[in-house]
Amino acid sequence: MSIPVFFPFTHISQTQKEVLSSVFDQLIFLPIEQQRDEPVEKIQTDRQWLRVLYGNKDQILGAMRGAEEYIEWAKTHQGSDIDLRILLKSHPYLSGTQRDEDNDDIDTRIKENSVPVLKSKILGQADPTHRQQIPQGDGTQNSKVSALEQALLFLRIAQITDAEKERIDQEFVKLSKTHQDLFTIMIPDQEAASVIPEETEHTEQGSDPIPQTADPGEHLTQKRVQSWLTYFFNGPFKETGAEYPVLVTTSKAVFEYLRSFVKKSTNTLDIDSIKVHENNCANKIRWQKQFVKVAESALSRGLEHSASIPSADDGCCLDVQINVCLLSKDDLDHVAQVDVEKMVICLVQLN
Repeated sequence: MSIPVFFPFTHISQTQKEVLSSVFDQLIFLPIEQQRDEPVEKIQTDRQWLRVLYGNKDQILGAMRGAEEYIEWAKTHQGSDIDLRILLKSHPYLSGTQRDEDNDDIDTRIKENSVPVLKSKILGQADPTHRQQIPQGDGTQNSKVSALEQALLFLRIAQITDAEKERIDQEFVKLSKTHQDLFTIMIPDQEAASVIPEETEHTEQGSDPIPQTADPGEHLTQKRVQSWLTYFFNGPFKETGAEYPVLVTTSKAVFEYLRSFVKKSTNTLDIDSIKVHENNCANKIRWQKQFVKVAESALSRGLEHSASIPSADDGCCLDVQINVCLLSKDDLDHVAQVDVEKMVICLVQLN
């Protein structure tokens, strides 16, 4: 089985790392950012299993600059249609087209409510039944360049937003821990246990809890999927060297969106609950190799003939849900126009 690719997010949270690294010994990650030197300790902890692929330098830099300009404009020019027009003229791909006549239509709509209109153009609130045309190769035509630029801009803004939300969630976790410490000091143990809320999911005895966070894939699911696929099939997919993509997500909303296009029920595999090893468990690597063998067999023989995946039986209590669906070429045609015969989507989430 080819190395799985984290999908469709361009930011990976600590919670996602904890869950995914318990199942996969290798994972590819596609952030919308320029390659940079990182501290040795980060490489040692993450890069043993997380392989980062960076896109075309000029394209990524353009998306980063576009996102920065949009965010700065949004902060300082709330409701200003004049400045918005200037921004759209300097970055026509924000409107999803290069044609001047469409810019006139945007100017008309600006007067109704400028900030939501620009946001809707960037986020691409399209017909849910619309099939995304994904450009292949360099994309010399304006429409193709525009589609890729728009996808990169959306993914960059999503990356910033998801990272900020993770920071806020972490602050809430710290605040919750402070409250629990206060309860412990001020209230006897038995009484405190009845009033302290359970906001995290604990793993093995003595280990740090894994915060339970909202599913970021619930917001703009279709746009996240199509933007990510547009980017992925314009470079990173070729770098993986895989015959077909194996995409892994922690978002149930994303998985269910894609599974809705699967026509054959035999192309799905659902494991509602399975015990896996924690990250510091000595048996984790052996289990992961067993999991990969079972997954490879299932994909080659058909998911309906898959063998059972072994469950951790050494006291580890990290409980996850694993769902797999196989999208054929006919299924994919309803999602995006891509030049592959099949695509594997795997959902991994905590129970």
